[in-house]
Amino acid sequence: MKKKLYWSLALLLIVIASIFWVFKAKELVLIDKSTENQTSNLIIKEGLSIAMAIDSISTDKNPAQNLLEGQPAHLQFTIQQAANKQPVKGLHPSVWLERENPEEKAVSCKDRISSYLQTQMTFKPEISLNSYFVLAMNNNASISVIDPINGFGGSKLMARIKLNSAGEDWALSKDHKKLYVSTPLTHQVAVVDTQTWTVINVLPFDATPTRLALQPDGKYLWVGVETLDEKSPMGVSVIDTEKMAVTQLLATGAGHHEFAFSDDSRTAYVSNKNDQSIAIIDIEQLSIKQTVKSPAPPIALAFSILSKSVYVAAENGHLLVINSAANTEIDTGSPLKTLRFTADGRWGFALSQTANKVFIIDASLNRLAHTVDVGNAPDQIAFTDHFAYIRSTGSEIVHMIQLDSLDKEGTVPVTTFPAG
Repeated sequence: MKKKLYWSLALLLIVIASIFWVFKAKELVLIDKSTENQTSNLIIKEGLSIAMAIDSISTDKNPAQNLLEGQPAHLQFTIQQAANKQPVKGLHPSVWLERENPEEKAVSCKDRISSYLQTQMTFKPEISLNSYFVLAMNNNASISVIDPINGFGGSKLMARIKLNSAGEDWALSKDHKKLYVSTPLTHQVAVVDTQTWTVINVLPFDATPTRLALQPDGKYLWVGVETLDEKSPMGVSVIDTEKMAVTQLLATGAGHHEFAFSDDSRTAYVSNKNDQSIAIIDIEQLSIKQTVKSPAPPIALAFSILSKSVYVAAENGHLLVINSAANTEIDTGSPLKTLRFTADGRWGFALSQTANKVFIIDASLNRLAHTVDVGNAPDQIAFTDHFAYIRSTGSEIVHMIQLDSLDKEGTVPVTTFPAG
């Protein structure tokens, strides 16, 4: 059986992955969706009814949605009260998958599960649907893959991915099978297979690749390239993720580049720090349709799906709001470092490392809604459904801001906890 991994960037510049699986149909008991055939996939025990269903997922290679080897599938468990078929609340089930092996009948299912529940396992499950992995980008040209919950053989290190030089930035493909890593010293972008944890391709560049970003539909990987040769084109390379080749080089401007994309993947926004500008790019044509000047060197970009605008954080403390109607500015009064929006696009968080503050923007009104004091030199923001987490480089304290409190007038409540 094969597996795919979902990743998201965490506070300490690590990637935490939850697990999504690719099943080999020839090794599974296939389930007929008709009601009369569901009983063979149903277990009733201790008053609970547990049913399992496996459905294929439509892909370009499998549009008919047949259960095929090497293609993604959706595994679902339904747990109800056996007597009245009512759902059971408060459960946190654990699931493991193993091939049936007649030679291992001496090891009972109960013994295996008892081992799986320990942090140091005697038996290692073929697939665990309960674990997650942490990836750490190391200075010694490698990436460590760690299982923080379970260890096997006395170690929690699952794999170590070797790179040709130290990584600078990374991005995960839309299908979650590939991890792209920029390695500036060797002028390359490494392509890592997340199922085998090996480098399967290396894309060379004439200039130095630094920043990476995938547009929402995953079609293109955008690579910010920098060069000391003023005669060479300065801008971004656009990689077709299917062909694994550079499709276009766009001379957007000089300096470090940051990216933002419209939610429909039709427009890309690229900042050019040295030129103090933002290039607006038609993704379908892969051409620059407009260049907007920034009030100061742009340091971060973020797109709001609510206001359909891109927000540019500048070093002088101004936030430039670019949309189809008119461009406006919001003055925070402090140099800015990082900018991110909540998933619904309503609230934008802009950090100032010099003022030790977070400025919260209401995208529905395009105004500064709150200013909150946070730790020493704040530099990273992460979101859950209900909280914003702000990590500072000068303090071990992480600040939590409750998102549903931002709609209210007055002081925003802040909770803190130590995290190292």
